[in-house]
Order: sequence, then structure tokens, then C-alpha cells
Amino acid sequence: MSSQLDQFLDVILALGVVLAVAHLCGRLVQFVGQPKVVGEMVSGIMLGPSVLGALAPEWSAAIFTTEARSAIFMLSQIGLSSYMFLVGCDIDIALLDRSMARRAAALSFAGIAPSMILGGACGVMFFEALADDSQRSNVWQFAFYLGSALSLTAFPMLARILEEHRLAATSIGVLALFAASIDDAVAWCLLPLIVALAESRSIAHGFLPILGALGFVALCFFVFRPLFAFVGRKVEARGALLQEEFALVIVLLLVVIGLTDRIGVYSVFGGFVLGACMPRSAALLAAIRANMYQYVVVFFLPMFFASTGLGTEMRLLFAGGLLIPFFTILFVAFFGKYAVCAAAMRASGFSWRDASALGGLFNARGLMLLIFANVGVHHALIGKSVFALLVTVAVITTAAAMPIFDWSQRASRSSRLASHCPPVQARTRT
Repeated sequence: MSSQLDQFLDVILALGVVLAVAHLCGRLVQFVGQPKVVGEMVSGIMLGPSVLGALAPEWSAAIFTTEARSAIFMLSQIGLSSYMFLVGCDIDIALLDRSMARRAAALSFAGIAPSMILGGACGVMFFEALADDSQRSNVWQFAFYLGSALSLTAFPMLARILEEHRLAATSIGVLALFAASIDDAVAWCLLPLIVALAESRSIAHGFLPILGALGFVALCFFVFRPLFAFVGRKVEARGALLQEEFALVIVLLLVVIGLTDRIGVYSVFGGFVLGACMPRSAALLAAIRANMYQYVVVFFLPMFFASTGLGTEMRLLFAGGLLIPFFTILFVAFFGKYAVCAAAMRASGFSWRDASALGGLFNARGLMLLIFANVGVHHALIGKSVFALLVTVAVITTAAAMPIFDWSQRASRSSRLASHCPPVQARTRT
């Protein structure tokens, strides 16, 4: 009993430290114009071997014991899947008119295709320099993985950035969000394929998890969606969500998290698809969000950033001649999103300032790239050095989004996307 109590106190200490540092860093970066989520991402790195482990290894070992690390990892996976469930709940294609839909598709394609090609080329070019003994992928698997990772735009992080700056309901915010949601959809299609290729050398066996994922999507939309629609009608009629109904949502969320992991697809895919299949019942979605959002964002997401940071060793970027690959990949990540997306939007009729602002917003990778990095390590597609590289790229590109937006719009505040597409009342909230 004493041993269990000691372990419990160790875990409580670690969780308290993670939360305190995450929210302190989040508050501090807001003073320099950065969104809070950037500080939370940085806090994970600070608590890991890159900062605390290097400066005070005894403190690090005392705070983040084996049991504490295990608890943080498990909470991070539940929290991340729950957050992606909320993200899925917030995607509503009904807000898109035909003109904005075309522009969102063009912006998404401009952000995906060039980045994937350039990232894949970097994967081939630097495979020998970046590969290590823990890595099972061959050069083409690694190139496919790196290209997919660099093509991402983080819809959840972009949404939080826009919400914090009161831009989510503007035309430029809605366009960026829907283009990013297309990127996310492509990413969730690529992720099962990447995992399948990592788990099996056989192409035939490699597609089995993809077939399982398609079956899971069908289950969500043809079985769970009618069930949620029934619950939604009850909630609309009485104006409140009962505890038993909310418990049903949580149980099904836990079921799909475990099911997608069993299929061989990362668990966040399950949370996202379950959220996306929810009926657009305003009362039901508002009640679910009111019950879940604050706890997921305040408690669970910092656990994911901490879990990622505890496995990030920044010193690896300065060893073994990795600086040239790092700066090359960082440049490709930035150029493939900002420059190409800005050029595409300029070609479709936007001013250079608005095109540049959109390119900057679309450069935020945040959570999605961290997810891909964790998947890559878990399935031995990448080693620790590439993991550290991708975490750093995620932080830098996300931190660059709002400064680019502000710089692009500063000289002419009268130049707005409203001159190109009418304002839209957005309901995207996360």
C-alpha cells in the first residue's frame, strides 16, 4: 500500500508540474503576440531532456519517474483523441458556398502537393544522414512519410490561433479553416497507409488496416450517426443533455479509440471520425462541448505536449552533421506552405497582402505534425533525431503563422478578404 501511495504521489507531482509550466508558458508567449498553444508546445520541450533534463537531471528524474511518464502518456492519448473528437464535431461543410469551396480546395491542393513532393525529395536526399538503428523504414517509406508530414496544416491549432485572435468568424479565417480541414482529411487518409506500410513489408497486408479503417468509417456513419441523431432530437426537445446520454458519448469515444488502435490505425483517427459523424444538432454539439472542451484543453492537451517533449532531445540536431538537413527541411516546410499557398491565392484573384496572410496562417502545423512525429517513432518509421527535427519544425512554423499574418495586413488594414468573398458567420470553434 505504501508503494502504491508513493507512486500515486509521484504521478500527482508530475501532473501538477506539467499543468503549471504549460499554462505559465502559454501566458508568457501571449505577451509577445503568440497564441497560447505555442507556449504549451514549448513547455513540453522545456520539461524534457532538452532543457530540464540537461540543466537539472536529478530534478527531472525525481519528477518524471517511470510511473509518472506512463501516466502522462496514457492521459495524452485519451486527451488527444478527445480533442480530435471535438475538432470533428466542429467541421460543418454547410458554411461553404461554391466560390469559397473552390478557393478552399485550391488553397489546400497548393499546400499539400508541392510540400509532399519537396518533403519526399528531402527524404530521399537525407535518408542516410537521418536514419538510425531504431528505424525500420526503407528510403521510399521514409520519403513518403516525410513528404506527408511536411504537407500538413494543423486544423486544430489553426482554429485555436484564429479563435484567440477573434478571426474565426472572418472570411479569411473561414477560408483558412476549411482549407485546413481538407488538409486534415487527406492526412487521415495518409496516416493509415503510412502505418500499414510500416507494420508490413507486404503491400497486400499493408492495405488491410486501410480496409479496416474504411469499415470503421462506415460503422460510424451508418450505426453511430443514427444513434446520435436520436439523442440529438431528445436534447433539442428538452434543451439539456442528460448524464446518461453524455456517458454514452464518452463510452463510444473510448470504444472507437481502442477499436482504431486494434485495427492498426492511430487512435486519434477514431476520435476525429466519430466527431465528424455527429449530426449537426446545435443543442447536442453545444452540450457536448460545454461538458468536454475546457477539461480537454486545460488538462489533457498539455499532457500530450509534455509526453512529446519528454521524448525530444534537441541536442541531436547539433550532432552528426544534422544541421544542414534540418535547415533544408525547415526551409522546404516553410516555402512549401507559405510561398506556394500565397502564390496560388494571388493567382486566384486575392491581393498580395491577403494572399500572404493566408499563406502565413496555412503554415501552422502544430498538433498534426506532432501526431505524425509520434506515429513515426511508435512504428519505427523515424528515429529520435528526426523526431526532434519534426517537433522543432512544428513549433517554428506554428509560431510564424500570426507574425506573418500581422505583417501582411499591417500596412493596409482596409485591405480585407471581404472585398473578394462575402463575410461568413462561422460556427467553427476549437
